[in-house]
Amino acid sequence: MQINSKEVKPNSKTYLTMKVTTDLDGGDINLPVHVVVGARSGPTLALFSTLHGSEWLPIDVTRRIMQKTQPSDIAGTILAVPVGNPVAFGNYLNRNTRDESDNADLNRVFPGQFTWIAEQISSKLANEVMAKSDCLIDLHWGIWGSTLGAVMYGTDFPDPEVVRKCEEIAKVFGYPCIHRGKAVTVFPGPRSSMGYFGGVLGKPCIGVELGGAGFDEAIEERWINMNITGVENVMKHLKMLKGEPILPDKYLVWDKRWRVNPTVAGILVPKIPANSLMREVKKGDLLGQVVSPYSFQALEELKSPGNGILFMSARMYPVRPGDWAFAVIDTDDKGTQWVPSH
Repeated sequence: MQINSKEVKPNSKTYLTMKVTTDLDGGDINLPVHVVVGARSGPTLALFSTLHGSEWLPIDVTRRIMQKTQPSDIAGTILAVPVGNPVAFGNYLNRNTRDESDNADLNRVFPGQFTWIAEQISSKLANEVMAKSDCLIDLHWGIWGSTLGAVMYGTDFPDPEVVRKCEEIAKVFGYPCIHRGKAVTVFPGPRSSMGYFGGVLGKPCIGVELGGAGFDEAIEERWINMNITGVENVMKHLKMLKGEPILPDKYLVWDKRWRVNPTVAGILVPKIPANSLMREVKKGDLLGQVVSPYSFQALEELKSPGNGILFMSARMYPVRPGDWAFAVIDTDDKGTQWVPSH
């Protein structure tokens, strides 16, 4: 295999950087890639983290997987990109690149067609990593103060066989909350990593939103380990690792959810425990308040719009209008159902 014109030999572990462009300060913008090539032939798994610069905790998931995985243990190849957007990550942990482009969100511009920074990064990822991979796991979580708990796959890819494989991989990951989403036509869109990988390249992919930063160390450690187990489950499913995936007894599979985010700025004061993922709530339940940091007045109450199960929660932290707080899966929707794993 060649990555960025560099040959990577079988039964090896390599770290390399791919130059994207030169920034205004004269320094290079480089993309890191960790490559593990197994001793035996097999598929290539791409592992992305921090396409959004504020979603940084999955970097540690990638680090631990790379430390743990030895070439002699696997068949095939892992291409791991721990920091997908080093510009957004390096500029004060911003979600997007801080420039004057029309397309500052890296996860909305694949495979890259213009010369803005995010477009050039996406082009390098598309050509040097995605085109050479058979499956993609995109880790999208870690923003400070907010936590998510769902695995997403696209249901609207042109090839039904790709959709089937995506569903299979989402279940094999092993987290019991699965979002069936219109990844191409609705969210995150045709030029997201998933939209491009599944819709254009025609290969299976999932988006993993499982965890958050700024919580108790034991809770964060649990989330990190769940992600590591999930990646290893997928590798076992792909026959890259020996053994059988560790699966739950059943999954909550759903289509519809409500986002319950503040419309005003202030301090978010949750009224439920921080680790409330998969918690059942009723319509009208108080999830949290937005309180003025100046007058201490309660500015807004955040209530559940309907009966459901939480897949996004938060700790106390400062929020601006629209910032992440809560999200509730609509359990009254006909698309929400519990299904057995076998």
